Amino acid sequence: MVGSISPLAVLCVASLHQTTVESFSILPRFQSILGQQAGALVPSQGSSSSETSQAGDLLRRVDDVLESKGPPFDRNETIRLIDLEHVRDTEMCASLGHGKAMSQQSGEKAVSVKNITILGERIGVLTNDDLLNASSVELIRNCATNFWQLQKCTSRFTYQRASNKEAHLVDLCKESPELLPVITELLSERIYPLAQTLFPDCYPNDSIVPCVYDSLLIRYNSTEADNPLGAGQPLHRDQGLISVNIKLNSEFQGGGTFMDAQLASRGKMAKQPIKPEGVGRAFLHKSSQRHAGAAIESGVRDILVIFLTATNIGIKADSASPPVERATRLKGMHSLETDHWLLANYNRMALDCVQTDSEAWHYLGMSLYFLSATEDCDVIHGSSLAHLAVDVLNVAIQCNPNDARLYNSLALGLGRTKADPSLIQAAFQKGLKLHKLSEEVGCDVKRDLAALAYNYGLFMMGQGRFEEAFEILQLIDTESEKISERIVNDVLALLEYCEHQAFLSEKTDQMAV
Repeated sequence: MVGSISPLAVLCVASLHQTTVESFSILPRFQSILGQQAGALVPSQGSSSSETSQAGDLLRRVDDVLESKGPPFDRNETIRLIDLEHVRDTEMCASLGHGKAMSQQSGEKAVSVKNITILGERIGVLTNDDLLNASSVELIRNCATNFWQLQKCTSRFTYQRASNKEAHLVDLCKESPELLPVITELLSERIYPLAQTLFPDCYPNDSIVPCVYDSLLIRYNSTEADNPLGAGQPLHRDQGLISVNIKLNSEFQGGGTFMDAQLASRGKMAKQPIKPEGVGRAFLHKSSQRHAGAAIESGVRDILVIFLTATNIGIKADSASPPVERATRLKGMHSLETDHWLLANYNRMALDCVQTDSEAWHYLGMSLYFLSATEDCDVIHGSSLAHLAVDVLNVAIQCNPNDARLYNSLALGLGRTKADPSLIQAAFQKGLKLHKLSEEVGCDVKRDLAALAYNYGLFMMGQGRFEEAFEILQLIDTESEKISERIVNDVLALLEYCEHQAFLSEKTDQMAV
């Protein structure tokens, strides 16, 4: 799994964003994004032809910048390396086999499903039938327990936590060979055909079939968690095409998968993580959809997570990774690279793979934002990089208006373009509301919330509103291990300063009376 909390949020925390009080120009185009009320949610809309055209024009502007401000970028070599990673991961799970062409499927039992929709759009699918029977579930759990008792905890999982245990399925099958036929039957007879039926856009023809790029059993233990949200996973995206989450027990309270698209719901779905109804049943969703593992409140929760990608078995078979997966791998370069020009190129390539990828637009916008601070990248073709960054972030929000991180980034961009302070505050307020809604359902957002509250507090200080800045900065959990010591010290110093300034302001008012 490659989905991770964005390091851009941490960079935003680490950089003191100073906003001076001066005459700002109005930017009407952002009023529709932020809504009439701060925190108002914007439902996801399908892309119109005009929006697609505008996105294309914007990407051409980005291309002009990247081509004029850096050495030649070798896209072909980058794709070659990305596809090699795809091959490496699929070969690692080759023992689990791959799907058959749809035309060759005949004996597989159809699985009854229930679509989960928000505002008319499907965000996932629950199975009404068991994918695993009771004996198979027991075998899987016992194999994992024995594996962990041998003090083996192999994991390439991004979010490793002390309270969680993880074991990759291929490793379990090597340690317990009796498990392999159970898993291969699960995949070939149920999961592969189900994925091809439910997600035909991922497997458009007989040559493109599903396969596993990774799979693991995760055990969330509420008694070992270091905080109430520890026995879960933060908001993230997965690598691959389809994520399959199979319930392996019911001896726990809370938990489940929370999709950030649920934040657009006005009903109970906004606060209700999605869980299969019975042991052995599954929840399937596209891996590119942002989601979280809601924390369990008590007990132990075991799940089997299978990440599917695609492989080409046709006559002209190749090793190319699917566009969605390729985009995810390109975005993941932020963990290996710190040069913002290179990062901008990687995320620009990701948008060639999937033009509606909000995270790629977000990362591209922030790379441009940071580039705009350099002396030689102030103004290009008559428009500042900061304005271009804001336009890019605008598209990111149109693609996914429920990602709270985007509003922190937008507020930073608006500040650098000297936008109207009310628009900057509205962006911060909207992001803050989304973070709080996510936290209410058990999502760990401490790190991203701290990024927003830090920048928001600095902005309010720049406006001379110290009491409000104090309240906002208090939202940062200075006891959290997710917040660096330097930032904690900064926050404590800022809180003391705000308190002092508010006291002086009160004294001044009293003297005036």
